[in-house]
Amino acid sequence: MRGLALLAVLGITMGAARIARAQDVSVRLDYSGPEGCPSAAAFQREVETRLDRGRIAGSVDLARTYRVTAEPTAGGLRVTLEFTDHDGSHATREVTSASCDEAVNAMALITALAIEARVAREGVAAQPLPKEPPSVPPPPPPESP
Repeated sequence: MRGLALLAVLGITMGAARIARAQDVSVRLDYSGPEGCPSAAAFQREVETRLDRGRIAGSVDLARTYRVTAEPTAGGLRVTLEFTDHDGSHATREVTSASCDEAVNAMALITALAIEARVAREGVAAQPLPKEPPSVPPPPPPESP
């Protein structure tokens, strides 16, 4: 019985560690935009409010970089997100709008979704789920004296 309890505790601990690793996936945001658009700090806040898992890396953390560039166009603004996808390929997402705030807000959502997808792949899928504890037969009933 003690062995079964130990296996159950081990399974719970491994599951909690897997979840913790998923939350430890960190990314770096490299944002630039013209005067009059939200600042890099404002963009980061917009992304962070949409994240369930994952986190924005500190200045010394090793992290995958998501590069966001806002550029004026003839009709308004184009915001581009560039990052390396899970398979090593270069990924680009683009939003255009007449309003800088609208385009940057939309890109914050797209960026958060891309980060969440990475967390799901790197933090959970890359970590195998704990196997079911082996089936242990119950101990025999106590013998009567």
